[in-house]
Amino acid sequence: MGENRGAAPRLVAVPLRPVDFDALKAALHGGHLPVNDLDQPGRWFWRFETPEELPVGFAGIEVHGQNGLLHSLVTLPPLRGRGCGSAMVTRLEFEAQLLGCAALWVVAPSTADFFTRLGFAPCEPGAAPEAIARTQSPAELLVKSLS
Repeated sequence: MGENRGAAPRLVAVPLRPVDFDALKAALHGGHLPVNDLDQPGRWFWRFETPEELPVGFAGIEVHGQNGLLHSLVTLPPLRGRGCGSAMVTRLEFEAQLLGCAALWVVAPSTADFFTRLGFAPCEPGAAPEAIARTQSPAELLVKSLS
């Protein structure tokens, strides 16, 4: 996820409709990301696009009380390296706050540098809420306070 550090593009977050899930699955397959858990309760997904309606990517948040777990973040291949991933994460932070989250967590074994640049920090051992820790390996968790 080597992102351009210039000005982040303006993106519009569109809540995913049921008819959009095939496009989400295709994008996740293309990014070698899992698709088998998209229908779990408490998950919210968005399609991201430019103001001119050019598709950019997808992402989701799994909500556990005041904690959100960011997942399924994928930028469409032609737009990678242009700051779109960073812009999507920034928008997801806003969406997570609207959903009542005070912290946003992410599993990032291969993309930790990307998320660290966006203000995420490694999770202290035992610091992850139980609902987050049981869904992922705590050793790979990063967290960002949204307050």
